Amino acid sequence: MHERQKPVFYVLLIFLMLSGGQLYTQDSIKFDDIIIPGSAPFSLDAESAVYCINMLKNNRYLERVEGSVEYKIIEVEEVWSWFLSWDERYPEGHRRRYDIIVNGDSLDWDKSFIEYGGEMLNLRLLFLYRNQYPPEGIDYRNDFQR
Repeated sequence: MHERQKPVFYVLLIFLMLSGGQLYTQDSIKFDDIIIPGSAPFSLDAESAVYCINMLKNNRYLERVEGSVEYKIIEVEEVWSWFLSWDERYPEGHRRRYDIIVNGDSLDWDKSFIEYGGEMLNLRLLFLYRNQYPPEGIDYRNDFQR
């Protein structure tokens, strides 16, 4: 767009927005809708599921051994998403919920860690929405030394 056309464009845009008698704005959000409760069992929306699958395809991850402080390295041979259900509590576009299946078993979100940003972080932490409270009793960082 040419420099001389910009003021005309902005005036036209403002006129169109005001021509309906009101300025179009985003609907206000009720305070109760700001925090979305976490799903049980933990699940991902479609976009996050694709991102998680790509992370797991390209990286090994650690899984805490049940009842121990030991970890085992999981080599990912096959990974896919499994549709769980629709959850109407989430905003539109995030309602289809998926679980991640690694090597034939459901991913244990609470005990799985992957290297991200130079740290070993819990996978569940990585995929929580910003407007969700993290569950209590889960280690989010691992002090695993190579």
